[in-house]
Amino acid sequence: MTHHDVHLAALFSLILAAPAIGCGDSSNTSDADSEGSSDSSDSSSSSDSSSSSDSSGSDDSCAPALKTYAVDVSEVLADPELTAIRDTYTEATERCEAACLQLFLEMNAAGVTDVVTACEALPPAGATNPDPWDPSHPMITINCTVDTTIDENATCGRRPHGHRELASAAPSWRAWLRRQAHLERASVAAFHELAIWLKERGAPLELVERCLASATDEVDHADRFDALLRREGGEPAPVVAEPCAVSTIEVALHNATEGCVSEAFSALLAMVQAKRARDQELRTLFGRLAADEVRHGQLAWDLHFYLLGELDATARSRVTERLQGALEELAPRAYAQAQAAPLGLGWPRPDEAAALARAFAAGLREQLHRAA
Repeated sequence: MTHHDVHLAALFSLILAAPAIGCGDSSNTSDADSEGSSDSSDSSSSSDSSSSSDSSGSDDSCAPALKTYAVDVSEVLADPELTAIRDTYTEATERCEAACLQLFLEMNAAGVTDVVTACEALPPAGATNPDPWDPSHPMITINCTVDTTIDENATCGRRPHGHRELASAAPSWRAWLRRQAHLERASVAAFHELAIWLKERGAPLELVERCLASATDEVDHADRFDALLRREGGEPAPVVAEPCAVSTIEVALHNATEGCVSEAFSALLAMVQAKRARDQELRTLFGRLAADEVRHGQLAWDLHFYLLGELDATARSRVTERLQGALEELAPRAYAQAQAAPLGLGWPRPDEAAALARAFAAGLREQLHRAA
């Protein structure tokens, strides 16, 4: 393989051209609603205010970062799946939970754990028999909630080895800006770290220079989000990273999740936000981010193929497995993040965000398959 086996810009153009996924005005908010979201941040200022302890809110990014999200499911279950569940389970609760998990897994990748926390089965509209599990019903509706626990080791762009996340805060406009500014600043450190590592090991100068150029981009991103945060009365949090293993295999594993999946997908999301965010200032900012992050994501893939060439067959298999796992986890993560995103950011609806993630993963797999 050469480092040209994955072409992100072409892939993103195909995804966004699809009628069901394009950049039209179908985000999870309206401009009128979003105007109130900034005001609501004041009520949660105590939860997202700056403190020196925030940076120790979770384990460093060298280890799995397990988080649980509540994902709502509202879907129709029909034969033959409906009959199979009726025949397999006898209790209504068991039937509902089994149906819920089946529908959830049709739309999302399995998490580390997936637990049904609420479930309701409804008969077809107008049915005379109120029992949803009566064999006379050819289909029923399942409304349920699944708590899915996933490894968030790859979220919202590239972070340095040993990065320590901010402590969680109640969702608000200010809290989101603070976290975004923090992650942009962390990306500066990540690219500097990577450039130094590559240079020390005699990697192609082109990769080193592109890492340094990416770090410069991230400084600009961080400065812009810092300014927005301060305008909302918040203060940026310091970036803290603790040393951890930086062998070739560790760098390759880190790059596969942080760069090839997380950062590349964030570029696709920024393209959508550049069309849908609540005002022109944000749309311009996300447009700038999208252009830069496409380059950063492409760098990650070019680096991926370079690093694979430095590894033996066993190590390459580990990296490929990690990459495929990150792609599998992307849809439920995107769905949950879209549910939690503050109004006005231009995020797609949860179902649309999951569809973007699935299209992104499928497109990458197709490109990799063609190049194999």
